[in-house]
Amino acid sequence: MDIKNIKPRFRKWLAIPLVATLIAATGCQAIGNTDLGQAMDRSFTVNSYMGNGTLTIGLIADPAADVSKEQAEILQTFKTMTFAMSEIKRQDPQHTSMKGVFTYSKGSIPFELFTVDGVTTIQIDGAKKPIVLEKSEDSSSINLTSALPLPDSVKKEIDKKSQEMMNQIGRFLLTKADNPEHIASEPATVTIGGRQVQLNRVHMNMSGDEWKSWLKGLIYNVLADNTGLKELVGQLYEIVAPQLAASAGSEDGASGGSALTGIFANKDLAVGLLTTVFQGMLTRTALGLDGETATTTGENGTDIASDNTENASKKNDAGILAEVSSFALDLGIDSDANIRETNLNLELTSPDSSKDGIGKIDVMLSSQRWNINQPVQADTVVSNDSYSYNSETTRARELMSFVIEGTPIYKMLKDDLHKNRDVIKMPVGDADDMNDGVHPYISNGSTLVPARFVVEKLDADIQWNGETQQVTVIDPFSHRKIVLAIGSNQATVDGKATTLETAAELTNSSTFVPVRFIAEALGCKVEWDDKTRTVIITREAD
Repeated sequence: MDIKNIKPRFRKWLAIPLVATLIAATGCQAIGNTDLGQAMDRSFTVNSYMGNGTLTIGLIADPAADVSKEQAEILQTFKTMTFAMSEIKRQDPQHTSMKGVFTYSKGSIPFELFTVDGVTTIQIDGAKKPIVLEKSEDSSSINLTSALPLPDSVKKEIDKKSQEMMNQIGRFLLTKADNPEHIASEPATVTIGGRQVQLNRVHMNMSGDEWKSWLKGLIYNVLADNTGLKELVGQLYEIVAPQLAASAGSEDGASGGSALTGIFANKDLAVGLLTTVFQGMLTRTALGLDGETATTTGENGTDIASDNTENASKKNDAGILAEVSSFALDLGIDSDANIRETNLNLELTSPDSSKDGIGKIDVMLSSQRWNINQPVQADTVVSNDSYSYNSETTRARELMSFVIEGTPIYKMLKDDLHKNRDVIKMPVGDADDMNDGVHPYISNGSTLVPARFVVEKLDADIQWNGETQQVTVIDPFSHRKIVLAIGSNQATVDGKATTLETAAELTNSSTFVPVRFIAEALGCKVEWDDKTRTVIITREAD
């Protein structure tokens, strides 16, 4: 199980509460003595609360998956992960803090998490400084701005309004959703925040097919109400209008083109465009639930998705919503229609177990709230000095440098996730077939590998000088500097001259260098698998 394949799915798992919210948006029909619609509507007015919660993720291996021994060991080590969160303090939608403990088979790691204006900072026990978690393109299963043709700076400002926009969307969905077939209510006495509370507990469950049918029904109801959807988009537009207006005169806004700026400055034009975008997102979600793609035309005649577009399958992917195979949800609602307790059991089916060996994922989420809409003061980060972490760009060895050697988090990264080790496996082909510029080939008896691909996989930097036909490699960790030129068998390592067994070559606009030279210069080990004709480069941190 390659941890790089898990990261995108991990982000989706952490968005599970959103799935619960969609499931709970079950219309305004009363369930027993409980008006679930009123409770859901009231939840949109919650600004502050204290609480706790536990998220447990269970990974079930697919016995038929062909994975390596290392992948199987990682899956076994992380087959059960628990995030126990205590002292949750939500001051307002922009300020939240919590203390927690992450537990897996080898031990537990305490942490504190702080969110301020959409920026999340985590202080992990064993980390040298707090770590700021940067957002990446797929950091959320639902991103309200991802499909919009807006400058990044504007998207960032709009994202700060995401809670307010989600509330508006939630209220709209309440008018379109039907109750699931299996739903019931019963009274219960529960201890919350140290006090006994009388609740009406609403229980619902669906199989995967029932879930997909219910969700598609909700989507179809929304798409059928074009007037209502336009009104919703108009409400969302009013929320973000100040950010859109500010972008018109900004440098980023100007780069978007005068036509785009003019469209978003005009409410009617903007609402028409955004309505089409949302229709496309909903249509692709509905199609993705059935694993389908099709050409869909919005009201302005724009193709929303097409079988013959390069990214059609990606655009029509319903994501985590299509992976749900079963769930059970309990909502504990008090006499004031506040949702005080949530318990969710969810089973997801892996869309491609061959990549990581995971067949199914079990998710259990439980949470409680008290002091709802009472004055709450969130904790703040003690240190202003921090590391910046981005799951797409932060190097593995750089991540290792964030933590103190010998601590539980260091041992997990090193021993369990092997973050101190990079392994590259590349099958060798023929020089005439190297059109992709990635696979190694043999030239003059030596194996040549693609310099940029290998260097960047080994967490080093590479520079190309077209005038001198020269390649410079700099390792940010050892500070080693390697310089070589196309067609020359002479190179330097930290200024010292060395002779290459074969000169570097330029093949299909990519620089290829002798594997043994570049690997050993970066402190790596090179192996050759004769059976599969594969070059294996391994680099371990000191």
